[in-house]
Amino acid sequence: MKRLARAPRAAVVVLVSLVAVVALLVGSFPLGAWLRQRAELRQVSQQLAVLRSQNRQLASQAARLRDSGEIRHIARQQYGLVPKGTKAYVILPSAPSASGRRSPTRVGAPSSG
Repeated sequence: MKRLARAPRAAVVVLVSLVAVVALLVGSFPLGAWLRQRAELRQVSQQLAVLRSQNRQLASQAARLRDSGEIRHIARQQYGLVPKGTKAYVILPSAPSASGRRSPTRVGAPSSG
């Protein structure tokens, strides 16, 4: 009789162990996917914040570029353009003299030497 009592007890232990392993496997795969999705969501949220910030900066820049004064300023600063009828002057660096000192250079002036 003792042997029969042990058989059901062993079967229960095996069955409970099997159920626990199955539950662990079934639970761990969705849990891992859930954790990966949370990490991916966090990363994508950070990228979205960066892109929104860049979008605000570009919208501000686009608004500034709609102003003709800003366009004139950029044309002058970056491209050296001047309005029609205006003369542009370029100041050249001074040329070194024989003594090693720099003397002023004039545009269009005949060079001595």
